[in-house]
Amino acid sequence: EMEKYRAALVAMWFRKKKFEVVFMETFLESRMHKRHYQVECIPLSREDARQVPGYFKQEFASIKNEWSDNKQLRESTGAGARDLVPPNFSFFNIEFGLAGGFLHIIDDDREFDPGFGKKVLAGVLDLTPPRMRRHAKQSERDEQEQIRRFRADFSEFDWTNELE
Repeated sequence: EMEKYRAALVAMWFRKKKFEVVFMETFLESRMHKRHYQVECIPLSREDARQVPGYFKQEFASIKNEWSDNKQLRESTGAGARDLVPPNFSFFNIEFGLAGGFLHIIDDDREFDPGFGKKVLAGVLDLTPPRMRRHAKQSERDEQEQIRRFRADFSEFDWTNELE
């Protein structure tokens, strides 16, 4: 199901806005003694998207024991990282559309910054990392309008409509 959603999001952003999409996938096993799994879909201009792999490769190479002794950077397949990582291992995975990406095991998730991926993307976009944080709380009306617009844009790509 995740692969179908990813494919639908890639198609929607490309056809509607001519954007490329990166997916950032993070699994933290022991942060505060709970499991935490998150997948973020971030649309980027084609020009910015072309720069992303180089930025992440450089950042992974410069980790130097901050949160991982494991220097091995693995290539991911474009279908997410869950099948590539042993059970109960924390990881960060960045994928470029459906073409695959880079996977890195997190040895010490207490040292891992959950904003790692957004900070790297801030470098690509020439933004300061604080601007990548959550926006100020929106009114419920504004939030509902954003949801309505997204649903309208996504409706023709929503594979779950075929289930009805």
